[in-house]
Amino acid sequence: TPHIDALAAEGVRFTNAYAAHPKCGPARLALFSGVFPARFGSPLFRDLKTYGMKNAFSCFQKRNYRKMRLPLQVTSMGDAFRLNGFRTGYHGKWHFGDENGLGSPLHHGFEVSVGANHRGAVQSHFSPYVNANHTKQNAPPPMRSLRPDGTYMTDHLTDETIDTIRSFRQDPFFVVLSHYAVHGPIEAPSHRVEPYEKKRSSFDATDLHAEDHGAFVRTSQD
Repeated sequence: TPHIDALAAEGVRFTNAYAAHPKCGPARLALFSGVFPARFGSPLFRDLKTYGMKNAFSCFQKRNYRKMRLPLQVTSMGDAFRLNGFRTGYHGKWHFGDENGLGSPLHHGFEVSVGANHRGAVQSHFSPYVNANHTKQNAPPPMRSLRPDGTYMTDHLTDETIDTIRSFRQDPFFVVLSHYAVHGPIEAPSHRVEPYEKKRSSFDATDLHAEDHGAFVRTSQD
């Protein structure tokens, strides 16, 4: 679209990408630190043990890297942008720092932090973002504004990000939007789900599989 083309022309275009690890946490750690995640004790001990590096975890513990995941002494991507005159905002999944808020985006160069804490997932994607049926209740992510019960978090975070961009529009800015929807629980607003349920109900049992290169494959999911 013209707006996206204009944003690309006036901003920074990333035309190539590299993931330092196939798993979410270590890959994001590398992205925000510019450092191979293994240097900071990521992936987790159980993964290191699987990879045959049984002694690596104790080394990381002694250096106190595992506590923060993204160490405070690291110059993060947010730090780099802010040091170079950019306004900075972070919205959504963070999954670094500790349960007391130390190591949040506010400690890594972001002047605005919305919906970010040390957890990597939420118990519900609908406001107030908790699930009363869970045996252990986690505090919902700290949002900047309240929304009516039942508000979908993806929409809430998107609106918050738009508000941040509007407040930064007169200056160079770096804004991150990291949705929680990539993780379970698998939930979506009913008006998004209903068309697919209706489509699936129109299939006969014979339509649920199709032949592809000599093998039968599913054409729909449960």
